[in-house]
Amino acid sequence: MTMRAEILAGVGRRRRWTDEQKLQILAEVGIDGASMADGARRHDVARQHLFQWCI
Repeated sequence: MTMRAEILAGVGRRRRWTDEQKLQILAEVGIDGASMADGARRHDVARQHLFQWCI
């Protein structure tokens, strides 16, 4: 059995979201049946972030 590993190189950075951006993304949830997962995918955000933003 051969295992293959992929090494990702480059500079990773944390994205910063303003309160207005967070509210705009969260406002899209529920429109036309959109779920949290749909909103997260659309904006390339982890679902966990959306749930944390709701608190």
